This record gives sequence, C-alpha cells and structure tokens, in this order.
Amino acid sequence: MTTLSDLPHFPSAPKNGQTLSFAITGLDEKGRGTGLLRAAIGPQRDPRAFSCHVSGARPGDQVTVRVLKRRKNTLTAHLLSLDSASVDRVEPRCPHAQVSGADHPGCGGCRLQDLSYQAQLDAKRHRLRTALDREGLTSVQISEVWGAEEPWYYRNKMEFTFGFDGEGRPSVGLHPAGYKYEVMALETCFLQSPEVAKLLPALAQWLKTTRPEHYNPRENTGFLRTITFREGKRTGDRLVELTTTGDERTQWAGEEAPSEAVVGAMTEAIRSLAATHSVGLTSVIWTRHIAAKGIRTRMESTAVWGESSLSERLELGDHGSLVFDIHPRAFFQTNSRQAETLYRRVIEMATQGREELGTVLDLYCGTGTIGLALARVCERVIGIELNPEGVASARKNAADNGIGNAEFHAGDVGETLDALGLSAQPVDLAVVDPPRAGLNAQAREQVCQLSANRVVYVSCNPDSLANDLVYLRKRGFAIGEVEMVDMFPHTAHLESVVVLNRT
Repeated sequence: MTTLSDLPHFPSAPKNGQTLSFAITGLDEKGRGTGLLRAAIGPQRDPRAFSCHVSGARPGDQVTVRVLKRRKNTLTAHLLSLDSASVDRVEPRCPHAQVSGADHPGCGGCRLQDLSYQAQLDAKRHRLRTALDREGLTSVQISEVWGAEEPWYYRNKMEFTFGFDGEGRPSVGLHPAGYKYEVMALETCFLQSPEVAKLLPALAQWLKTTRPEHYNPRENTGFLRTITFREGKRTGDRLVELTTTGDERTQWAGEEAPSEAVVGAMTEAIRSLAATHSVGLTSVIWTRHIAAKGIRTRMESTAVWGESSLSERLELGDHGSLVFDIHPRAFFQTNSRQAETLYRRVIEMATQGREELGTVLDLYCGTGTIGLALARVCERVIGIELNPEGVASARKNAADNGIGNAEFHAGDVGETLDALGLSAQPVDLAVVDPPRAGLNAQAREQVCQLSANRVVYVSCNPDSLANDLVYLRKRGFAIGEVEMVDMFPHTAHLESVVVLNRT
C-alpha cells in the first residue's frame, strides 16, 4: 500500500514544460494514453492525483513526458520517451498509421493499430468501467464485450477529401492526425473493403493527367471536395458519391470546362477503373455543395449513372432480416456486421422474460433501425427523431420491409413525448439511443413518467451514459446487464447497451 512518504514530492502542482514519468493504464475518448500521477504537493505535502493524457502512449507503457497544459487536476503532455513498452504493442498493419515518435503525424483515421485487438477491447472496457466508477456505480458489472469477428475491412462507408498535402501538392485521401487542412494521399486503407481500397490510388493516379481543381477551404476556391464510397456488406451494392462545390464551370486538363462535363468524365473514369480492378459498382452520384454568403447552404444530389441509392441487409438471427434503402447522405451504422450484433442484443434485452411486447418507443430513432428490428416482437412501435430526413427514411424502410405496425414522428424527443401524451398511455418498453450528450433534462423526465417498466439504453459516450444511469436509478430503475459492442475497431470509440428495469 502506497503511503504519503512514498509519493514523489513537488514544490507545487506540475507546470507547463515540467518533465514527469509514470505508467499508462488506460485510453481516453481521443485514443490518448492515460495515467494517474500521485504526488505530494507543496511544503505541507498535500496528496494530489493528476490524470495525465498523452498522445501515442498505450496501456502498459512506462513513459516520460513534458507537460503541455494543466487544468485543475488534468494534465495534457507530450511523449518524450517510451521507457518501457507495453507487451500489447504490435506493428501497425497500415503504412499510414500514426506511430509514436515518428517524424510524420500519421493518418487520423484509426489510431490504435499499434495495440493488439484484445488489448483495445480491454482498454475500452476499462474506460467504460472508469466512467461508471466515477459516478459511484461501482457495483454495476460489465457482463459482456462483443468484439468484431473481423476487425479489418469493416466500414461500409469511407469519405476521402480532395485537397493539398503539406507541400501544397494536390492530394486525395484523409487528414493527418491533428491537421484540419492538409490531406494525406493514401496508398491503401484497411478499414474499407479490399475491392474499394484498389480504387482510390488508381483514381488519384488518373487525376494527375487531368489536373482538376481541388477545393481549398482556406481560400474557398476550387471544385472537387470529397469522394465517398458506400457499400452493402450483405448485398454487394456499391455507390460512389462525388461532392463538389456549386460552381458551374471549373478547370480540367488546363482548360475551363462545364462542371457537368467534368463530372461526366470522372464518372466514366471511375467506372472504367472499377472494371479494370474487378470492383462492381451500382451507381455514381454527384452532390453539389452549394454555399454562398447570404443564402442557406444546400446539398443537391443527382444520379449520374445507376441507382440513386444502395441497399443493405441486416441479418438478425432468429428475428429474421431487414433490408434498408440508403441514400448518399442518409445515416446508417458504419459497421454492418457489428450493427447486427447490437440490434440482436437490444431485441434480446427487450424481450427478456416476455414472449410479446405491447407498445415500444424508439427514441432518437434515426432511420428507424432499432424500432423496425423490434416491430416483429411487439404490437406497435412509435419512433421519434429530430431530423425530418431520418423520419422519412424510417417510414420508407418500414414500407420496404412490409412493416405496418411502426409509426415515426419528427421532433425533439422530450417535447414530442409530451405532445403525444405518451406518459398517459400504456407503454411496455422504451429504447433510447441519444447523441453523445445523452438525455437532456426534459427527455429524462418524460422517460421516467412513462409507464414502461423497462428501458434499453444504447450509448456512444460512457460518460453521459453513466450520468444518465445515476439519474434513472434515483427515479426507480434498477441497472441490469451492461454490455459493450465494438463498432469501430482500431479507434477509441465504443458503443454500450444497458437494460434497466423499474423496481
């Protein structure tokens, strides 16, 4: 047991520029290594604990750092030396991965490639555990961590930026970690499918001969903004979306040309390159990002070739399957296979001890995926979503799947629950999947006023989740199973699902 005399002594709290050494025990929400520095401060040797956040450090490392900033008991620090490396460190698979001590910043896409996948899962469990403990939920157990069977090639959507590298050369790829404007050209990417990964470098090579105008956000000039690849992992559909500015004319091969002609030429090139590399495509979409001072920014999409959307199918085991029509800018879970795991667990938690449910509320329903997954095990689904486009997609998805017992409403969750008078109606279950901030005060109160004896809470932020769980427990709910689903391997993001039962 550490005593006060064992603690390192500092004349004052750590200052900017000070050098410190300590062990890394976890990861924060940005994927930075975290460690707890305990010290005796000042002439009175007051015991203090400082939470230290270090980019490039990994759980199990022993590090020496230089303090960059202190805010109360939280330190941000720069890694000076890796004194003892974690046994869980591995060689990154991708040549663009961010590596501790490297001269280049590395790609900002997936920052944990230098940590074994099991260690990533352990670190995410630790982060969820820490968030629960911080709110006094020390008795709550994390019963399961659902890792991905295939932690590579899992993304069904990747967006790449047309821009300029650090030397001002036109480039298409991703932003380096910590850089807002520079774009790193990619040789490959292990997050999208191997088939799609072939297209980007081939297209970048072809663009060198045509010299199109890449968009420059610093000067608000140029034409090509982004290229997005979306695919149905179960269906094989593949959609390419070219997003440009709203300019009617642009530069092409050193001459001015109509924007429509440039997009047409790029579409033919994309189709030709796809055929050369045996990549099946189902559509190419042109989206114009129209922005000008004094007018509302809008996005206008046109199918240049093929269908205006793609389809994806989710397999839900004993609960059948669902097919979703996904438009270029519609939200859909980025990891289709892990979305299947998440939704299966939601259904199983919802129906635990019940053969059939009455009315189910799907709050913050997005495009209706969770509600539609539950529609076959209940009498009625009522979904509420702030985004009207999401509600329109949810209604279409219900129709496409022959689901007639689901209705969807556009509006703020708290206000709409109140307006529909749902607190006075019989409700068996409420599923909540709020944004990162968690439930707002009105939504919290409305959920507690429902007659539902069970709430299933899906969360993308362990801190707001823990805060909401404390509130719901005070209002008469017992916290049951807490599980984690790893939707984004090699990143710090984590998704949790919790069942609460009214006592």
